[in-house]
Amino acid sequence: MHPTSPMPQLFTGAPRPVPPAPRAVPAPAAPVALPTATPTAPTEHVEPTSPGAPMPMPTGVQPFNGTLDTMLVWLAENNGSDLHLAGGEVPRARINGDLIPMDYGPILTEHLETMLGAIMSARHAAQFKATNDVDLAYQLGEKLRFRVNVMRERGRIAAVMRTIPTAVKTVEELGLPTALCNLATLKRGLVLVCGPTGSGKSTTLAAMINLANRTRRGHIITIEDPVEFPHASLQSKVTQREVGADTESFASGLRAAMRQDPDIILVGELRDQETTRIALEAAETGHLVFATMHTKSALETVDRFAGQFPDALQNQVRMQLAQILEGVIVQQLVKTVDGNGRAAAREILLLDTASRALIRSDKLAQITSVLQGGVSRGMTTMDMDLARLVNAGVITREAAAEAALFPDELATRLSAAARRS
Repeated sequence: MHPTSPMPQLFTGAPRPVPPAPRAVPAPAAPVALPTATPTAPTEHVEPTSPGAPMPMPTGVQPFNGTLDTMLVWLAENNGSDLHLAGGEVPRARINGDLIPMDYGPILTEHLETMLGAIMSARHAAQFKATNDVDLAYQLGEKLRFRVNVMRERGRIAAVMRTIPTAVKTVEELGLPTALCNLATLKRGLVLVCGPTGSGKSTTLAAMINLANRTRRGHIITIEDPVEFPHASLQSKVTQREVGADTESFASGLRAAMRQDPDIILVGELRDQETTRIALEAAETGHLVFATMHTKSALETVDRFAGQFPDALQNQVRMQLAQILEGVIVQQLVKTVDGNGRAAAREILLLDTASRALIRSDKLAQITSVLQGGVSRGMTTMDMDLARLVNAGVITREAAAEAALFPDELATRLSAAARRS
């Protein structure tokens, strides 16, 4: 491990208390245990006769007739991150990265419709009816909060509910590198936090916003879908706006934020060209902008950012991006050796003269060399950080190989470390 390397960030999914958010409902009076009834013999999966038709119930299997809260409390007590629900199917929970069936019977489609309909506002219900998709947040008592996506698949209702820690973890608690903390102190520029869904982007961003909130006197505006981590105003004034409830879209919320005297703007996701264009302009006009993208490397992030624009504009966008981009953090979560948690592995690009020149000239393939040569400044490639976690005994070689961008490079680094030891 590098002498200045921080302790690895661990995500265990265990929620912690905060004041209740809107649409709070009472928590169950007592912890709900996982059912222990003797499982029935497996039965053959039967497809419905037509889209939207009820899924036939296998003979001898009792359907689940409990509550949504029952399943969510069990998920939280077992440090699960996601609950997957679909009409006619057994519910599944993601525990330490693995999606496993819960010991309940299948949920009848009609029962699932009723349970999910009960947590929707009139606006959410209307949107779901019109588009067959809706995002919302659900608060269960004072301790549990979930990000929810309700959808239809093969004509039947389904949902995925993700646990949101109800207290913002600080940069100190997460052990974020000093280089990342420094990004929260910038006066202007663009910082992109990237990675696949479920990689801890929101947790990292919330910690960086919390740091700015504790140490700066300014106005922080967040535009999210939905609002995940509530931030109380501390040294800064925090304004949190939810797409759909408080503003029509990311683009409209970002456009309005420019007239709301912001110092820092957080955009939940750069989903489209218009939102990306306004974020670029906001950073150019002297604001610090944080945003997320679903990319797996710094190189891909820069390429995709410019690629959202027509070919005729991409060179201009690269020129603008080279001027205002300050950092790219790409992270993923990798299962720890003991199997009881996941550690964050990161690729960190901190813009300097060399990397800005590479972006302007569209020589992105050379960015990896900049990362490898910038260790003293806090930069690292994903494979370098995976090797660090393996050498520290946090993750296994096998888990690192699965997460590596270049497995051969990772193997070379691990072999070299083994020879030195």
